[in-house]
Amino acid sequence: MRFNPPPNWPAPPPGFQPPPDWAPDPRWGPAPRDWPIWLPNGESGAAEAPHQSIDLSRSHKPPPGRGPRWRRSTSGVIAITITITIALVAGAVLLTRHLQSSDEPSIDPRAINRFHVVPQATFDDDPVLQSISVDARDTLFVSDYNDGVFAIPKDSEQPMAVGPPGPTGSSVRSGGADGAANVYAAYGWESGVVAKLSPDGRTADLPFDALTGPEMVVNNRGAVVVVDYIDGETPRYQFYDPTSQTVTVLSIPGVQDGISLYLDDNDAIYGIDALAGRVVKIVQTDATPVTVTAIDLDDPHAITVDRDGAVYIAGLAGGEPAISVYTPGAVEAIHLPTEGLNKPADIAVDSIGSVYVIDELPAENGEIVQYRIVKMTR
Repeated sequence: MRFNPPPNWPAPPPGFQPPPDWAPDPRWGPAPRDWPIWLPNGESGAAEAPHQSIDLSRSHKPPPGRGPRWRRSTSGVIAITITITIALVAGAVLLTRHLQSSDEPSIDPRAINRFHVVPQATFDDDPVLQSISVDARDTLFVSDYNDGVFAIPKDSEQPMAVGPPGPTGSSVRSGGADGAANVYAAYGWESGVVAKLSPDGRTADLPFDALTGPEMVVNNRGAVVVVDYIDGETPRYQFYDPTSQTVTVLSIPGVQDGISLYLDDNDAIYGIDALAGRVVKIVQTDATPVTVTAIDLDDPHAITVDRDGAVYIAGLAGGEPAISVYTPGAVEAIHLPTEGLNKPADIAVDSIGSVYVIDELPAENGEIVQYRIVKMTR
């Protein structure tokens, strides 16, 4: 028999076979209904999907049954405990070696040299694209002001509407997804909300209070930072912790709007301080913004950070489209090719270094502004 993890669980290393008493970590959630956890060798699972990497050291293993054999001999318990401990240590060592040997190479932004417009077959004729992000499975999430949040799975170019539903008649200002496939969207201007749609179809509004024009970013663990405009102009920042389900008001001086924010998986917030020409980082334990890097764009619009810690800034430099990448420890920025772009409005980068840009095109014949998604690859 072959272990067949469902798509909402982390993917195990190649060849991994759980022992008979192994059980999944409860934090992974239930498998989809009728999903076959075990398959005959050679048979493929239904609807297999890309997974995130697994940490078996955090897998949940229930306590063994305490029948009569466990009460007869303390020495037997000790011997079994020692055996299990040795096996776990050996497994951890092997897993560590596997992870070290399979580390992906570092992303090299300088290798980007291809430019491709992603089809928008299922958007309406005039999509107003607001935000773009990539989740742990490299699924692309795009918010359309008029029609909601769309997902574009890895190795696909077909957008699919994924929700969540918002208040009747309200527009979507931004959206994204966490590592457990929960989808989030910020809706509305007055009486705005941030809604969450779970994979099982449940919806809920996060406990933010009296939002006005909210915009949001979310990380893989489901933490959310929301910025809204309490008087129509002054930004207010709030942090939602999914563990405690509480909201904290933050101070992020200089950062003007939500599209200029990025939230990493350690809950560190990166923001563009355009007036000071810098990127700042705020750690939850210390609300004082720390300068990460100076930036060379005079009109920066959007920010993202790749898995190696490089910061990507998209916007305009001297009135021309520009994307600058600031790698950790580098003295100078890497400038991505932008020929063919018009006005980068938001940016995201996947696990292999492909860059996605919302490009704002000039209005034609006095009509509304047009938007498109551009993918930049090696």
